Amino acid sequence: MSLKIQGDMKLYFASLIFSYSYFWIALAVPYLTYRGLSGAQIFTLMSLYQLIGAFLEYPTGILGDRYGYKRMLTIGNYLSGLSMLMLIFSTNYIGYLFGLITLALASGFLSGNDMGMLSQISHKVKKDTANYHALSDTIFFISAVVGGYLVKYIGYEWTLFVSGLLMTVANVPLSMIKVRDKGSESSMVRKFNVILKDGLRSVRKPLLAQVILIASIFGGFTFTIKSIVGSYGDIYQIDVATVSLYIGLGGLARAIGGKLYSVYTANTSFIPLFTTASLTLIAGLSSTAAMSLNLILLLQIAIGYISSQVDGDMQEIVEDHVRSSVFSLKRLILRLVSSIILTIYGYALDNSLQNLVILGIAIIMFVSLYIAKRYVSLKIEQK
Repeated sequence: MSLKIQGDMKLYFASLIFSYSYFWIALAVPYLTYRGLSGAQIFTLMSLYQLIGAFLEYPTGILGDRYGYKRMLTIGNYLSGLSMLMLIFSTNYIGYLFGLITLALASGFLSGNDMGMLSQISHKVKKDTANYHALSDTIFFISAVVGGYLVKYIGYEWTLFVSGLLMTVANVPLSMIKVRDKGSESSMVRKFNVILKDGLRSVRKPLLAQVILIASIFGGFTFTIKSIVGSYGDIYQIDVATVSLYIGLGGLARAIGGKLYSVYTANTSFIPLFTTASLTLIAGLSSTAAMSLNLILLLQIAIGYISSQVDGDMQEIVEDHVRSSVFSLKRLILRLVSSIILTIYGYALDNSLQNLVILGIAIIMFVSLYIAKRYVSLKIEQK
């Protein structure tokens, strides 16, 4: 049994490597700039992507709890590949929007269900969750750097094609994992309304509500970092390879934070949360590209730690039959927060007020620490 679990985890992580070969996330802003869109248009698209993704998150999570996580992950990988083709062949704002809607749908099928799948095959779920974050962020780092340099040699379109192909290939190792999806187990099947009711009831519990609040504020900012750094190419006249390198290094920084959590679990989350808020505040006050980029890079180590801790704690708190839907609900709120930030940032960018947005985020972070003080100071005990 133990050998089978270890084999399934290796296949799962192999699938993750291909699924996170996601060059678009580092190239989105430079690519749309290359296609002639303005700053406001680009960040409106990014905001709509997050907003649409938010509304798709929870339904796809319920589908995972109802019909099986592996099925939903397979659909998500196929849609990821399709979205890259749509973005390559689009020639106007509406075309890019439909490409991003497809990508948002893919993300909905992947998120939440990835945690459900992990819990289904892992026997050390908190440690494997931390390793999941460390690996995904490491692959993101490699993909961002490789994507930036591929653009220089084969162009944006071929780079996105390679990305879409790799994400589709993720279904090969995924298909080798032998798990019985819930849809084939009549005794395990619950009605949609039961999953919906139980999931919403669980997030009303004070502790889980505070966990989700912290995840949404700090995670929402994490979702915007790639676009914010991508905008520095235009603001400070930095070439696309350098921008991609810094976006990729952010993934590596988060991977380091996730690995730190897997090795050393702190008694509280206060230190990494306070560190992130403080560095965000200083980044908002900085006036040079180098200082701002390096501060954003540094704070992502703390964010990587926070992400692993939050998801690990949620794995312990959330009941099995609503696991995917509750994780998806968390991501829904996170996406709504990031959508608001991106919309404001896009218009601030056109008026050279982007640093004020970052300062505002830092203040909200400090306020959230006070509101969620029970979770911030509490060590979650294993079941």
